[in-house]
Amino acid sequence: MKLLESNPSCSQVIGIHRHSNPAIDYHHPETVETCAKSLYSDGPFQLIINTIGVLHSEQWMPEKNWMI
Repeated sequence: MKLLESNPSCSQVIGIHRHSNPAIDYHHPETVETCAKSLYSDGPFQLIINTIGVLHSEQWMPEKNWMI
């Protein structure tokens, strides 16, 4: 994010995460719609980078595991 912010070609960079305002949290799908509505007036956006991911949870583990 800092690299984009320091790029003179970028007029604005907005980072959203579970602690931002608006917040987005994959455990709560309704937050996706809330964020989209909140950021609508800041658009149109020329680049959106989605880095949401999960390494592991109670339901699944990483595909590569040292313990076999």
